[in-house]
Parts: sequence; structure tokens; C-alpha cells
Amino acid sequence: MRTNKVIIAVFSFSMLMACQKEGCTDQAADNYDSKAQNDDGSCIYNGVNPGDTSSGNLPIQLSGTETSGRTIVDQSTNPNLADYYIDDGWNLDAAIIIEPGVRIEMRSGARILVKSNGSLDATGLANNKIEFIGAQNVNGLWYNIEFESNNPNNKLIHCNISNGSKYYSSTPSMVVVGTNSQVTIQNSNFSNGSEFGLMTEGVSSKLPNFSNNNFSSFSKAPIRLESLSHADYLDNSTTISNNNTVPKIYIYNGNVESNTTVRKLNVPYSIRESISFDDSHTIVEAGVEMRIAADVRLEVKSNGSLEFAGTPSEPVNVLGEVNSKGYWYNLEFNSNNPLNRLNNTNVSGGRQYYSSQPGAIRLEGNALLNMTNSTVSNSPSVAIGGDSGATLNDNGGNSWSDCDDGGGLLP
Repeated sequence: MRTNKVIIAVFSFSMLMACQKEGCTDQAADNYDSKAQNDDGSCIYNGVNPGDTSSGNLPIQLSGTETSGRTIVDQSTNPNLADYYIDDGWNLDAAIIIEPGVRIEMRSGARILVKSNGSLDATGLANNKIEFIGAQNVNGLWYNIEFESNNPNNKLIHCNISNGSKYYSSTPSMVVVGTNSQVTIQNSNFSNGSEFGLMTEGVSSKLPNFSNNNFSSFSKAPIRLESLSHADYLDNSTTISNNNTVPKIYIYNGNVESNTTVRKLNVPYSIRESISFDDSHTIVEAGVEMRIAADVRLEVKSNGSLEFAGTPSEPVNVLGEVNSKGYWYNLEFNSNNPLNRLNNTNVSGGRQYYSSQPGAIRLEGNALLNMTNSTVSNSPSVAIGGDSGATLNDNGGNSWSDCDDGGGLLP
């Protein structure tokens, strides 16, 4: 008798489970079934089932925090189909590799954070790029890719990155290289951002082997650097398209304390805050144009040196952001280093820093400046002012014009 009761109970339970309808139980899904009691993994979002990786059922979601090494592989041979999507934070706390051909759809709210113990190696091929693209072709649809990691395996090579740079906290850029972090960026395209394209957040940020990149269609400057010393990472092969709203490279605060070459690009450098040059030598290449913001000055400290290396065919231009007399402060030398030079350089729009220290170019104390084939103009002050112990080596071809108090140390 007892055996019969057990059989009946088991049979009844089996029948009850069989009667529970299976289907999609997620109300946010396209195919939510209010009658379903068991979720069978069939939920579809935006026309696809992210849990089904078979052909035609992509993309797959990337989210949460990766704590173990992982390789993100190409799922589809269709170049127009996203393999993966991100719609919130994807945090990398381990070594992550993205293979060539992977296409990641960045939806509203998407953000990739490479944490200090993680790394992101996104190395594509010239004919098989990795793509981080907006779900819609909207500037600033998603947030950013931010590196907090100093791992040399951080790479964005042969990548297309677009539709990001929605303002996130203090990092208004599509790719952010944080303090004491690094990433190698080569042969990559940055486009369609609502803020900046690439941003270094700290003086210790690094961009090793930066080359052959393109920036287009940003609402602000395509590149924003924390220090002028970061210009040493840039290369002449990188291009800034004219369709950027602000076709310039923004330079913010940060003293230059390491030997630096400011390389010629096809757009000006916009100096947003005052810069000091100390314990190092800085060379500004021929053809560079520097646009100085209002009330900003360039100061060469006693242990620093600064050389503007223009040529007759490619002079260096140091001008105000606005073509207005006395728009910015001045270029001041406190150093007697013989490497302080102005060769084929035009300095325009500067003014005295203090009333007792006149000069669009100022030589303090026993400062030394070698000057050849250069001009100073458009100043309400004297062209070159200097203390009694200062030395201006006039090597010929120099001139001044439209300086209200005359040439000063220039005849």
C-alpha cells in the first residue's frame, strides 16, 4: 500500500512540473510571455537572443567585472553584425584580449574600465579591424574606455572607435589614459564624439609608440593632454581632420620636467594654462603653431631651456588664441642656458606679466637668449625686456613691429 502511495506522489509531481509553461519570463524582453512559469532562455532583446551564439543570434552581452583572463573572439563573418554589446559598465580586472574582427556595439550608458590589475589588448589587423561603435550613429551615445592600468599590454591597434565621449565624471573623452597609466595606440580611427577624443588625465600618463592615428568629427578638441611633455608621444603621421569643431590639440597644466620634443602636426597646439619648463630641454619643431589662451604665460626656469627650431620655410608661430594685442602674458626666460633659442620664430600678442617686468619676451636676472631671423609683434609692452645682467644674442634677421613701448633689447 505504501509503495502505491509513493508512486502516485511522484507521478503527480511530475505531471505538475510538466504542466508549468516554459518561455521568456523577463518583462523587458521583446517576447515576454506573461503565462510562462519557467524561463527557458528564449528571451529576445532588440531582435536577438544574447544567450544564443549560433549564426544570426548575436550580439552577446559583456558586463560586470572580469577577474580571470579571457579572450574575446570573433563570432560572425558578417562585418555589419555586432559580435558583442555593452550597455553598462564592463570592468576589466584581469588580462583581456580582443581578437581581430571583433565588433562591439556600445549602447547608451556603455563604459569600459581597465582597472589597475587588468589589461586590454585590442590588436586588430589592417584588413580586419576591431570596432567599438555606437548602437546608433550619435555623437556621445556612450561614455568611454578608461585605462587605470600601467600594464604595457594595454593596446588599441587597428581599431575603429566611434560615437563615445559622453561626459563621465571628470573624464570627458572617448579614451582616457589615467594617472600613472599607459596604452599603445596605433593605426586607429577615433570619430563622432561629443567631447574630446583622447585625454591624458595625469602628468604621469603615457602613450608609448603612438603613431598613424586619425581623429575626426569631435565637438571639442580631438586630443587633450595634461602636459606639454605628452606632446613628445605624438607623431607627424597622426592626422586631425578639419571637420572637428575645435581642430586643435589642447594642452593643460603640468610642468615640463623631462626632455620634450613638441612635434609638428597639421593643427595648432592650444595652450590653456601657464607652463613652466624646468630641469629639462624642450624643442619646438619647425612648423609648429602654438595658440596661447588669455592670461597664460610660458616660463623657463633657471634649470630649464627652451628652443624654438623654426626654419625659413617652416617658422614656429607663437600667437594668441585671439588676434588681439596683449591677449596673453609673455614668454619669460630665467635661465642662462645657451640652448635658449628663437630661430625663425614669430611671437605675437604677448604683454608684460607685471608692470615692473615689461616685455612680450622677458629676460630675467642673468638670462640668456639666442635669437635669429625672428619677430616680436602686436604687444602693448616692449618687444623684449630684460634686467641689466640679461644677454640677448642678436644673430641677425630679427625685427619687431606694433609694440607700444618699442623694441627694448632689440634695436
